[in-house]
Amino acid sequence: MAEKRRQEDKLVELVRQDTTLEMDNRFEFITLAQTYVDDFKENLTKSSIELHEKYRELDAGIDTWQEFLAHPPVKKYINGFVNEMINSSARSSLAKGEGVRDAISVKKAMEGEGTQGKNENFIVFRLPDKENEYQLTGEIA
Repeated sequence: MAEKRRQEDKLVELVRQDTTLEMDNRFEFITLAQTYVDDFKENLTKSSIELHEKYRELDAGIDTWQEFLAHPPVKKYINGFVNEMINSSARSSLAKGEGVRDAISVKKAMEGEGTQGKNENFIVFRLPDKENEYQLTGEIA
């Protein structure tokens, strides 16, 4: 119960504190977040269509679930757990020697994905100041 409560606090709090959401959307997303964490592990692998079918009583449409899952703070939170599961599965496959080629590919992709958005490959350069001004005369030298 305590683990579920911590997940709920974190995901619901992310939505609650998001100032980019209008009040109506915020309340709707809070409800979806609370529902999502009720069966957190199971819901991590579900699409918006599957969540809509599973939680029909909420009257949240497929589009609403899709917007919720794509909302940047929610997406980042969920992707953290999904990536952890994928990484763990790849490590386990490597350790067992099962599907080594596929596991290595997944592992490399995960390592590459981990650096995205961190500005580690951000290059800054400066062009020198113009020292000489040339006049355009139309003549070819």
